Amino acid sequence: SALEVVTTGTSHTAVGRNAMSSQQTGNYNTTVGVNSFTTSTDTSSNVGLGYIAGRYVTGSNNVAVGSGAMNGSSGGSNTSNNVAVGYASLFAITTANANVAIGKETLYSTTTGGSNTALGHQAMYYGTESDSNVAVGTSALEKNVTGDDNTAIGYQSQYGSSGQSHSNNTSVGYKSLYGVTTGGLNTAVGRNS
Repeated sequence: SALEVVTTGTSHTAVGRNAMSSQQTGNYNTTVGVNSFTTSTDTSSNVGLGYIAGRYVTGSNNVAVGSGAMNGSSGGSNTSNNVAVGYASLFAITTANANVAIGKETLYSTTTGGSNTALGHQAMYYGTESDSNVAVGTSALEKNVTGDDNTAIGYQSQYGSSGQSHSNNTSVGYKSLYGVTTGGLNTAVGRNS
């Protein structure tokens, strides 16, 4: 049942089977969806909308909109200050903070990486521990696993290679720096640059 064990928490709204079913304390959470924010116990100021949105999140100040958005890890995901909008965006999150993921499966594999902004279908899909990246466009920075401080703007910009990581690159344009593997300190502007 939704909010079935609340003790001292105030100003919660939970709609859906098992929505916030473990919440005891904390304040100002709103969630709509089956199994949304199910394991949160003392969180505050979270918003969830969609099936299993924020399911295992135990941190505060998060927004999860979309089926599977910010699902988290079954061992608990103590993560805060994230925004995930889109099916399965920030799906694997555990302790990552201050990320913005907008689009289907954006930042999908991110567990501990923080301060990333990804906009577009599967942007930064494989990034697990990457920090301080900006990816705008479908599949931008898709295969970069742990690289930091990249800016990729455009369809498949800095797409990369499976299992590889690169840092400190800037690319703007369709498939710019598309094949980068471990290179760094590169700047590319223009289509296929």
